[in-house]
Amino acid sequence: HLAVIFHKVSSALTWRFAPIRSLLGRHNVIYLHGHMHKGRAKHEEGAGYPFLALQSGACFQAREDELWVNRFLWCEMDLETREVSSEPLQWSRENQEWILDSSAFPEEYRQGDRWIISLPSPVPMANKPMKGKTPAQRFRELPKGWVVVDAKYLKNLANDLTAEQALSFFDGRTPIWREALASQIPRREIVHKLVKDLDASRKIGGVQVSLLIGAAGEGKTTALLQTICDLVNNSNEWQVLWHDDPSSPFPAEFIARLPKGRTWLIASDDAELIARRVYETTQLLTDRRDIQFLLCGRDTDWKATGADRFNWNQNNVKFAQLSLRGLSLDDAEQIVIAWSKYGKDGLKQLNGLTAKDASLRLLEAARTEETNQTEGTFFGAVLQVRLGGELKNHVRTLLEKLQSHRITDKRTLGDAFIYIAAMHAENLPFLSKEVLAEVLEINYSDLRRNVLFPLGEEAAIATTGQFVFTRHRSVAEVALQIIAETDLDIGNLYIDLAQSALRNFVNGGFVPNLGEWDYLSSHFFEKGDQALGIRLARALSDITPNDPYLIVKLAQLYREAGQPETSVKVFRSASSAVKRTRAFYYEWGTSEGNDGNYSLSIWLGAFSISDEVSQRPPDNNQAKISLNGLSVAFAELYEKFNLRPFIEACGAVAQLGLRLSLDSRANSWLHRSQQRAKNLGVEDVSPQVAFERFKIGIIAAWEQREDDLSDLIMPATSLNFRGLIRLLGI
Repeated sequence: HLAVIFHKVSSALTWRFAPIRSLLGRHNVIYLHGHMHKGRAKHEEGAGYPFLALQSGACFQAREDELWVNRFLWCEMDLETREVSSEPLQWSRENQEWILDSSAFPEEYRQGDRWIISLPSPVPMANKPMKGKTPAQRFRELPKGWVVVDAKYLKNLANDLTAEQALSFFDGRTPIWREALASQIPRREIVHKLVKDLDASRKIGGVQVSLLIGAAGEGKTTALLQTICDLVNNSNEWQVLWHDDPSSPFPAEFIARLPKGRTWLIASDDAELIARRVYETTQLLTDRRDIQFLLCGRDTDWKATGADRFNWNQNNVKFAQLSLRGLSLDDAEQIVIAWSKYGKDGLKQLNGLTAKDASLRLLEAARTEETNQTEGTFFGAVLQVRLGGELKNHVRTLLEKLQSHRITDKRTLGDAFIYIAAMHAENLPFLSKEVLAEVLEINYSDLRRNVLFPLGEEAAIATTGQFVFTRHRSVAEVALQIIAETDLDIGNLYIDLAQSALRNFVNGGFVPNLGEWDYLSSHFFEKGDQALGIRLARALSDITPNDPYLIVKLAQLYREAGQPETSVKVFRSASSAVKRTRAFYYEWGTSEGNDGNYSLSIWLGAFSISDEVSQRPPDNNQAKISLNGLSVAFAELYEKFNLRPFIEACGAVAQLGLRLSLDSRANSWLHRSQQRAKNLGVEDVSPQVAFERFKIGIIAAWEQREDDLSDLIMPATSLNFRGLIRLLGI
């Protein structure tokens, strides 16, 4: 309301708001407001001190107007550089998309497609120059989480590996620059191809995005780092901006201002995290011929973010994708040679074979692993040929070592590894770093340094973008076998994780794939562990007891487990604070019916599609489900009491339901109910008569209800169905 008053009064009255301006100035406020129909950024003054006012245009869901154009601002604040970066957007009715609003702010603030505005300073305006930094100053202040990789940078990191470091890498330790630079680690064919292709693209000029993609455990990160090292060390034409911290934002404005001269390579091992911002940035670099992008990531993550559907090849941008999968014979031979330099410790199970036989065995193992599309064939093959039957002992030794490394007074690295292994072993690929930090009860900011990095150093895990895995699913499965031999309840691992995910979300945190955690109970229930499925559903409901979705899920699992009476108790004991949805009442009615309370089932099923549940009318899907359930319940009630109105209602409901858009299953069930009624002499009638029979059946069922729920839902005689009538086209 302050924004409306402040900007709508006449200038003659602005003196009345001087105290407010003084407060805003003395506290260096960033004042965000709307109401007006255009964007604006202005350094205001109060009591001699500056504050920043950002005005955003108005948006209206139902309006597309040439005069009052829909607008909004997309802003980011950087406290280190003390700047607000704003992207003003306006709606294009003609093109039906959001476009840049280039008239929103003064051109003096513009940097590419963003407008950079300095934050207000505690220094009085008379003593503070408002000019921004020069381009050279801006470049020296690298964005947080990004580093420039050049020959000098790599020279400080180059060093031959010790035997322990090399063997640890062969066992699956997460690679860093040290391994990429080391002579002991061979280059695979993909590295030579990438270097050749990128150099060729540099000579041609223009913006190109190169994507290296594959499953976890294929050696993508090693190939990526080696490619960068070879580009930089073999030619002084390259300079690399490296995404060092995956939690850092993508610096689009910084990239647009990169100094010209040599070719820039923007490189990241977390492709899916920045894919959209990279795509948007490439479309705005039409005047640059010296910027390329090299991205690396898991194919499943890339597709999950929708990045595979972006139209990369437009506005003269070139896109090249290379997939890393399996091994070539040359790769296998080079790898075996590298292992053999460390004798039995390097070759392990291959020790004693000729180099040719060892290479062929590694190659064959990789081919057998190719049937598993979600796991890396390379590391799977390495585990097969180097460890074989010794994998369990290897993992057991690893677990013992990790358990001795404390993260906090309560948690060890072993605990972290077990949580990660539990998810990976079940092929549940959505354990995010946020959830892992929550379950370990540590700050997210400490997770990378205190957990992820040391686990990576021990060849225990792999991280990819937002999610965490063990190095290979076979490692996770063996780890869980070892844990199962102890007194630890493995089910509690999943309960801890699911509750942590939900708790983090409730507390305002970000949880990728939150819906997957809600479905976790069904995952175990459907694979045969009904007890764990119900425990999980109950555990989540304990965190948010008023969540109608979780109540429905818990009750549904009880019902499907053959305990409808417990399912009924879940609904009847639900708090009055629960927002009861149509799905809530439908599932409740189904549970009552499974418990033999067919009259209550009909009352609740009818209520689920009545006007009294929600202002929003029932949709096709809810009507389909509810009418199908009602037709069955009416038939059961007729079988029980042999009263004509019930079988007439059964036929009427089936007839009405068949007016909807149906899948084959619903269509089959409704036709079955319709035929059941016809076999008892009930013929089809007009839709209006069918609807009257439906209402008569509901009231008849309510009048002989098995229990009274009038304190929870309205009497059947008071229900209205205007929304359903419109949906059915009656």
